[in-house]
Amino acid sequence: MGYCRKKLANNLKSSIFCGTKGFLTFCLAALSYLEYSSCNNTKLQEGAAFAMKRNIIPFFEMAIIVPFACLALPAMVGLMQCTLVCAALMIATCFVVRTFNLREKLMEKITDYSRETIDGEFKKDTIKFPIFDKNRKHIEYNSPNQVSEVGNTFLITFLLFPLKVVQSCIMLSLAAVELLEAVPSACVDLFFDWSFTSTKSNLQKSGHLLYASVRNLVPITMLDECIANLIGTPKVTCCGAG
Repeated sequence: MGYCRKKLANNLKSSIFCGTKGFLTFCLAALSYLEYSSCNNTKLQEGAAFAMKRNIIPFFEMAIIVPFACLALPAMVGLMQCTLVCAALMIATCFVVRTFNLREKLMEKITDYSRETIDGEFKKDTIKFPIFDKNRKHIEYNSPNQVSEVGNTFLITFLLFPLKVVQSCIMLSLAAVELLEAVPSACVDLFFDWSFTSTKSNLQKSGHLLYASVRNLVPITMLDECIANLIGTPKVTCCGAG
């Protein structure tokens, strides 16, 4: 009974920013797919494609609910009520999707992966620049040398720079969202987990994303391990996967 209450509380907490995180991650994955395509990196392309598919629901949730709330509702209600309605719709949608595992069921329909593989992939953050994976000893940041496989490295790097700027902006936004999510995480941990695992995970992810946003533009790897050890590896919680 206690586990069920904790799971519901975690689902509700994770649903607050779920749509925003999913939308940003989808956009980051789409840009990454374009980058990997230019570098002919099939393996990373597959990872980016999977990340887009797993975030289809929050992407369309954000793309439909927010414009509806911004364009249709203000004519009928005030701005504050409009904001509250938008937030309530987003949270309710995310809560239903998470509680009934609708993302996983959709992935079974649109991919060839088994349910076991899908459940395993949902415990990872496979496109967030660093990669948060409970099976890795250290944080793995996105490789800055993907374009080395292409003949004209300087030209490709020059052409990809605007894309990388947008990627870094998205990572900064994700870092801010993780920082904001630490507040409801602390509230849930206060009742269910005095080690504050989820709260620490949010703060660690925020720190890694902040570093990765700079590292994406200045591809110097010498500080990676030092920064990863300093911030620490985020732990995978029961309901915290992206």
